Amino acid sequence: MSAYSSAVLADAPVHYWRMADPGGGIAHDIGSSPHHLHGLGSAISQPLGYSGPISDGGAMDLCLDGQYANTGNPVTIVADPLTVELWYWNWQGLASTRDLIQIQSANQIALFHSATQWSWLYNGVTLSTNNGFTEQAWHHIVASHGGGNSRLYIDSNPFGPSAVALQANVSAIMELSANAALGPNWGGGYFAEVAIYNVALSQARVSAHFVAADQVGQAPINLASGGGGGAPFTSAIGDILAAVRRSYTS
Repeated sequence: MSAYSSAVLADAPVHYWRMADPGGGIAHDIGSSPHHLHGLGSAISQPLGYSGPISDGGAMDLCLDGQYANTGNPVTIVADPLTVELWYWNWQGLASTRDLIQIQSANQIALFHSATQWSWLYNGVTLSTNNGFTEQAWHHIVASHGGGNSRLYIDSNPFGPSAVALQANVSAIMELSANAALGPNWGGGYFAEVAIYNVALSQARVSAHFVAADQVGQAPINLASGGGGGAPFTSAIGDILAAVRRSYTS
């Protein structure tokens, strides 16, 4: 288990989709209340099997229009306190709003970005920043609400707090890269290490997660044999090791 996943699990996520599945369309949830995600939409068949920002994790490809993932059935989310966390590799810069995660179908709880800004929408109030907005790079995005305040963290940099009244608990279909209320606002990127907590993570815990990532400089790589849950060149290293063993035992 990586230092990153250990840090996340230490904070008791209710849902934790690592996207480390070796291929196909189902992303398994290893949180305390598992509910697995599935890739959906047009032109999508094998969204998993990509490397992510963590060496033993993975990523889900939801780059193109019509590609998204959801829980299929409603999941119940405690809206206060709440933290939503994910890693995102922005493949394509587009001027329109691009959704990252929607929890409330009435568009009351959502993470999204525009051409230049990251935004956290909670109970009708939006907290935004243009800090660290770069294309084709992994970004750690964390948003929370607790103690009457919303906060947003981009690559461990804090923004807020912004005073926002708490939202009632939510029972809705959660979506990645789509928003049922706004229509086809596809995310345009790769998603990894998505977690939801029934606590408002402190800045110290957000920073601990961020610094534990060990493969942030690597763009997503598809492993032909499957296996987002490993370093990009795991299969090649295995082939070399097997060849060495054959040479020294023959």
